Amino acid sequence: MRGVSVSSTFRRPVRAVWTEASDPGRWGSFVEAFAGYGMRFNAAVTGGPKDPPAEGTQVAISKSGGSAVLDGRLVWWDPLRGFTVTAHAKGWFTGYHGTFTVKLSELDDDLTSAELSMRVVFLNRFVELASLLMPVGFLYRRRLDKVLAKLAPK
Repeated sequence: MRGVSVSSTFRRPVRAVWTEASDPGRWGSFVEAFAGYGMRFNAAVTGGPKDPPAEGTQVAISKSGGSAVLDGRLVWWDPLRGFTVTAHAKGWFTGYHGTFTVKLSELDDDLTSAELSMRVVFLNRFVELASLLMPVGFLYRRRLDKVLAKLAPK
């Protein structure tokens, strides 16, 4: 699949947006916004509950029933600027390798630009081919917009 990205500008300081975007406790709600359909997810930093996220930190996201959805690792972590998670999931039909990036830019004291991007390669060749032929990018952009809305001022 081709990479997709969305961006938005918020009337919030970069620190406030970073605090929400970088909190692993909120990542489950971001996955819920992306997945939609009322699904519930839990996110956890598997390095230890008291360890702050940093490059190399393992991340796990699972459905509330316990089945793993995403097993990933932080490969870029730059406070107030952004982070990247590489992830994978096994499965003959739903397996994938993915990269998910959040980039923040301070435009002014109370104005922040945020960009979310993702690139997913499906391990099943037929699913990968279908993702190239169908409007999957359009659908993923709409889902990423829902994630961005979670960072908007309340």
